[in-house]
Amino acid sequence: MTVNVTVKFTANQKKILEEIKKKPFVTQEKLAEIIGITRKSIIENMKKLQNQKIIKRVGADKNGHWEII
Repeated sequence: MTVNVTVKFTANQKKILEEIKKKPFVTQEKLAEIIGITRKSIIENMKKLQNQKIIKRVGADKNGHWEII
């Protein structure tokens, strides 16, 4: 059985995914700087992406990285 699901991303979420694709070890602080939004907004958007099973954190906070699932 195949399930097709359409997920709509905000502009900021698309930018976050693009940056993670380019640099999996990017920090939330650096993402905020690159995208031009607050770190709090980055955290909120990334939490939504994690809850939707779009991204996941692999490894520790200091030396881990982000993966697009």
